[in-house]
Amino acid sequence: MLTPIRPTGLVVFVVVAAVFGVAYVFITPLLDAPDESAHYWRTDALAHGAVLPKAVYQHGYTALPGGARELVTIGGMPRLERQRPALAVSYIAERVVIRYPLTYSPLPYAPAAIGCAAGDALRLRPLFTFYLGRLCNLAAAIALVGLAIRIRPDAQWIFCACALMPMTLFLFASFSPDAVTIGTAFVAAALALAGSPWVIAAAIALALCKPAYVFVPLLALAVRGRRVPIVAAVIASAFVGASFVKTTAFMRPGTDAHQQIAFVMHHPFIAAAAIAGDLVRRAPLYLDEMIGRLGWLTVALPMAVIAGMAALLVAVAWFAGPGITRLQRLLAALIALASVGVVGLSQYIVWTPVGAGTLDGVQGRYFIPILPLILIAVSRPASAPRWLPSIVIAAAAIANAAALAALRF
Repeated sequence: MLTPIRPTGLVVFVVVAAVFGVAYVFITPLLDAPDESAHYWRTDALAHGAVLPKAVYQHGYTALPGGARELVTIGGMPRLERQRPALAVSYIAERVVIRYPLTYSPLPYAPAAIGCAAGDALRLRPLFTFYLGRLCNLAAAIALVGLAIRIRPDAQWIFCACALMPMTLFLFASFSPDAVTIGTAFVAAALALAGSPWVIAAAIALALCKPAYVFVPLLALAVRGRRVPIVAAVIASAFVGASFVKTTAFMRPGTDAHQQIAFVMHHPFIAAAAIAGDLVRRAPLYLDEMIGRLGWLTVALPMAVIAGMAALLVAVAWFAGPGITRLQRLLAALIALASVGVVGLSQYIVWTPVGAGTLDGVQGRYFIPILPLILIAVSRPASAPRWLPSIVIAAAAIANAAALAALRF
């Protein structure tokens, strides 16, 4: 009698992510991911050689093919009515100067830029080039998460479940820099758990994606012999990332980062209370947004879907946790907590009025890069039971099918 072969977390992730990720690429309405129009222009500018354009009032200016502007103009139409006019836009060789925010370094835009460059070289219609960029971003994110699973197979189901949430795949299949950021954070966590010296490279890459998550590589401090170089690399990476953000961070109108930083330095407890209070009050909302509030946070999923995915996250942590020490779990918890605080502080500085006792700007998707650390911190070391792959596949398929239906209709 043949023994049935159980699929690994890597196989489950790649197959499910590829199937539903490609569906998200084409079903998600044009420019319906958070800030996708700005990210699309930034990516297209990178594809046309604007690697580090000079920042003028936090914006870059690049001459791009006219079709890029026409496509974003169509993005202002009702979300389900954009496809037909977008398809009608032909390749326009004449270039026009486009203004776009310079929020992040070029690194998280690189995969999608390859797709845009290929589409432009082939003189494809702008909508086809747009989809090609989304597909390249999806492929890069899947490759990064797959690498994380290969590095730490004993944490494969945690990485798999986090990456198969509707919001995660939705971001992977867009122009959002969150796709590469999430994948890089997962790789950094896996390398840190393995005590690999490559975690230093991951720290630098993570800082160039979003410096708020640069603490993730510090998980390697629980591995003997790696402490001094790891700390040095994280400090240097944080400096590099902060230096870039200082010159390009996009601030909400009516805020002043310099005055807010001065306020935080003189009144740290007021800022801390605002951040902590916001997390306590809005924790259910952030959980909902992290798992699957799509579009511009306007496409909500049924509560049953949210509850089902939350239960899956708990299940993989309880029944398939990695075999690590208590010190590593404690460190994972501390790093996750510190990262949550940094995320809140960053939004307090650039998105909240000076001296406010509340916090503005935080979204649930900001916690996806550190979600594996949270699950690792509360996990129980165990071998995955036979039924777990089936549960992961079923839960992910149902949740993402519901999400695609919500986006389409």
